[in-house]
Parts: sequence; C-alpha cells; structure tokens
Amino acid sequence: MTKVTETNTQVLAGLPFLGGLPEGELLALNRRCHARHVPKGATIFEEGAAAVGLFLILEGRVKLVRTSEKGREHVLHAEGAGATLGEVPLFDGGGYLASAIAVEAVHLLFIPGDALFDLVRQRPDVALGIIRVLARKRSALPAPTFACRGRATTSPPCWGRCGS
Repeated sequence: MTKVTETNTQVLAGLPFLGGLPEGELLALNRRCHARHVPKGATIFEEGAAAVGLFLILEGRVKLVRTSEKGREHVLHAEGAGATLGEVPLFDGGGYLASAIAVEAVHLLFIPGDALFDLVRQRPDVALGIIRVLARKRSALPAPTFACRGRATTSPPCWGRCGS
C-alpha cells in the first residue's frame, strides 16, 4: 500500500474527473493507490495484457509503442507528467492497446481498477468526467483515412459502389 501523501492527493484532485471530490474521498482513493518508480527503459505494461488499473504519470516520460510481427517498434506517442494511461482498455475490458516504456526514470501512481469502479458506482459525476476525458482523447485523434480509387480520403469506404 502507498504511503498517503498530501502531494499524491493533490495530484488526484488535479485529474479532470476527480477534481470535484471532497478531500476525504480523495484520501480514501489515495490509500488504495500504489506508487511505482520505473527505471529508464523498463516496461510499465505490455501490449495485449489485461488492463487492471489506470497509471498516472507523476514524473518522467513514457512512450507508447506497438511492435510489428517482424519485431519492429512503432512509437504511437509519448506522455509526460499529469497524463493518465490505460483508461480505454480499463473501461472496455480489453487489453492494453500498446506497450508503455519509460523513456526516462518515471514515478507513477497506479489507481487500481476496482477502486476506480467503486468510485464510479458511488459518484455519477466521476463517471461523467471520465466519459468527457475519453471523448476528448478520441476527438484529438486524427480522422481515419481510407483509400478509394487510389486516393486517400476521410470518407468511409464505398466498398466498390463508386465504381472503383
């Protein structure tokens, strides 16, 4: 169990979906969290592994990578202090979409999924806040690109109806 610190509680309060919680509820959540120090180059979680919680980056940088069947690493993006990792697979029940690797030494706060789910059941405002965060992350993604008649387009595929 993590030593409950004022700093970690303040960091939790800074998350968009937890900011409105009273201090007592933040302290209770913080008591269920675990601090982790990860050295540079270490894997935080692996692509495809079951998501069991959310990671909050307190210090350092993390890259999210996917590995091809040929072993080639493709960096999707990097995140720094204040970012959370693992929301989508935690809430959709799937595995992590990419591996998270420490670019430098990283200090994380792990929020167990069961602690977050308990909070969501008790506080609909937290659930709505998480939905907003997920929606913002989705809207920040580039539009999908499709090929039609040899050209790239953001329109969904026509499946041959255009005569191509």
